[in-house]
Amino acid sequence: MSIVPGNRWESLREIAWSIWDPIGLANHPDWKRDAPDEYDNYVQHAATLFENGASIVDVATYLAHIEAEYMSLGVKGTTADRARRTATAIKQYLETATD
Repeated sequence: MSIVPGNRWESLREIAWSIWDPIGLANHPDWKRDAPDEYDNYVQHAATLFENGASIVDVATYLAHIEAEYMSLGVKGTTADRARRTATAIKQYLETATD
């Protein structure tokens, strides 16, 4: 797994929190203090998938799987859409970001 440069983390983290947030922690008033890195491993892996040629569908499927199965949250009515929008935003960010 590659390492995303430090100056890119905040933007990728913001994408995860503002679009994906499967646990719903962004609504918790102290999330930035208590759990700012909650989704970092998943965002890192999503970025790596894109670096290795994955499609938006591949990454969205990964994120939906993490939410439904790994986090044991099941599939909600918003799961696929949030995963797709998150994957799209990550890909767009990676294509335009500079280190």
